Amino acid sequence: MFSVDPKAFLASMTQGARALSALIVESLKRSATQGAQYAKVNTLWKSRTGKLRSGITHRMTSRTSARITSSAKHSGYVEDGTKAHMIPGDNGGRGKILSFKQNGVRYFRKEVFHPGTQPRPFMHKARDRVEPLFDRLCRLAVDRMFG
Repeated sequence: MFSVDPKAFLASMTQGARALSALIVESLKRSATQGAQYAKVNTLWKSRTGKLRSGITHRMTSRTSARITSSAKHSGYVEDGTKAHMIPGDNGGRGKILSFKQNGVRYFRKEVFHPGTQPRPFMHKARDRVEPLFDRLCRLAVDRMFG
């Protein structure tokens, strides 16, 4: 026959849950850091200004949630692509004319047709890359606690 001290058992379980929780939070932080780095390094576009790459950051939004974001205004257009559209030269009634070079020749137009762009899902690829890392780190944390 054996007996269990309920207070000691509860204290031990509470301490174990706190330790495991801390390891899981650390796994989430590490995964978010790796995801942001992956999104910056493994870009699917040619950078002209570096704003998109430098705007990629990560942060903990709560103890159980992390977010990887890009602050560049055009990041959504790169991630999701764009449909074909007209670009007017008249921005806000100022009568602007668009200027661009094509094959070394400068052109001036009141509007131009943009054929659209293919999606370059750099953020989705970063998420897909770090989800298995997070799972592995969590499994290691559980193994460390109970293995």
